[in-house]
Order: sequence, then C-alpha cells, then structure tokens
Amino acid sequence: MQTIDIFNNSAIILKRKRPSYIFVYVLIMMVCICIFILLSVLYNYHRYLNYLGRVVINGDEYVIMILIKEDEIPFLKGHTLTINNQEEKYEIINISDEYRVDEKYRKYYEVTIKSKIDDKLIINNNIINLYIKLPKTTLFKEVKKKIKKGLM
Repeated sequence: MQTIDIFNNSAIILKRKRPSYIFVYVLIMMVCICIFILLSVLYNYHRYLNYLGRVVINGDEYVIMILIKEDEIPFLKGHTLTINNQEEKYEIINISDEYRVDEKYRKYYEVTIKSKIDDKLIINNNIINLYIKLPKTTLFKEVKKKIKKGLM
C-alpha cells in the first residue's frame, strides 16, 4: 500500500479549506488599520501647551511669570493665551538668561508675559493655569516630529 503525503500533494492542498473566522479577523484588522492611518493623516486639531503661572507685580503693572522648557520657547510667539477659558493676546516682556534644571536634565527658562488679567486673579503671587493654543496639526505630523527628535 502506498502512503499519501498530505504535505506535498497539490490536490489535497487546493481542496483544503481555511477556517473562515481567521479570514474575517484579518480583514477587520486591515480595515481598522486603514481607518486609523486615514484619520491620522486627515484629521486636524489644535495642540495646547499647559503651564502654571504666577501673577507678579512688575513696577506698576501685573505680569505673569512662567517656567518654560527650552524646546517650547519657539512656540510662544504669535499664539493666543487662554486664562479661565478666555482667550487673550499676550506680549513677551523678558526671557531670562538663567535656567533651572530638573531631575531629567531638562532646561527651564523663566518667561515674563504681559497680558490682560481678570480682576479676580490680580493677587500678588497668585498661581493660575495658562494654555497656549498652537496652530493646527495632525497626528501623523506629531509622530513624525517625535521620531525625528528621537533619532537626533
């Protein structure tokens, strides 16, 4: 009697059926990946920088002093500042020459900002939440920036 080699017999390989749930699972995964890639390329959103600032008297006016990472200083120019859900224009008065270093060896500079401050917040050394609205970007661009930053 002759034994049939099921691994090398082309007729058996062609007639064999794969389980349908594997095919459906792979198809669903491919559709989900395509949708995620399309959303990451096409969906635009605003990025925000979140800071804690201190209201300080500078001469006869109140200004806001914040500590900003060295990498985020270029983002400060030409954007809007949000304090208590109110968008305001601001002006950078001073960026200090001295810096502070945290435990991860990141440099923080002290930046003095002049902006319209609500009367309820005008207390010397009052700590407030600030949000700086950056221009629109996509998830794909942000991932690309992170990869470039990691390679350098």
